[in-house]
Amino acid sequence: MKKPISFTIVDDHRLFADGLARILHEDGAFQLQKVHNVTQSFIDELSQVQSDLYIIDIQLGELSGLDICVQIKEKYPEAKVILISMIQAPHLIKQGRKNGADGFIPKTTDASILKEMVNRVCAGETVFVERDEEISNPHSIELLTEREMEIIHLVKSGLTTRAIADQLFLSEFTVETHRKNILKKLKLSTANELIAYAYANHL
Repeated sequence: MKKPISFTIVDDHRLFADGLARILHEDGAFQLQKVHNVTQSFIDELSQVQSDLYIIDIQLGELSGLDICVQIKEKYPEAKVILISMIQAPHLIKQGRKNGADGFIPKTTDASILKEMVNRVCAGETVFVERDEEISNPHSIELLTEREMEIIHLVKSGLTTRAIADQLFLSEFTVETHRKNILKKLKLSTANELIAYAYANHL
């Protein structure tokens, strides 16, 4: 019998990570080693336990999954690394390739398709899922104005539209217009996605 593929998940969204672990563990080809919801606990154990496959969220807050990918590949060059995210930003995917990742899969991917993609990576393929509309504008972050960057920073800090307006001496309508333009340029839908994007890109 073929030895199961050992895998480790690093994702601070506990429910998603547990669900992903269950999806793969139910497949007899995979054997779960551990789910890490705290990045530092994974870093502490990285030198002690090796997995065949690592599935890493890009947006981890304390340390980017892109940086963790580099550490894994330096320590275990033969290990497979798949990056996952709610955001399909082309520049993040490009950086993932540069950092040695073997694949990128959106968190919105259907379970059956996700398993197929993971199997392909483990078989030696590189699988990077990108949306056509985002590929056509890979440098959307460069379209942001200085004022929009300022507002992103304040949104990331947790300020409301009114608080941002007061701090920047703008009307709430103007701030809200800026926020809508930012989401449109970055192809995001919600403030939470914007905050995740800001952390991932150190804005």
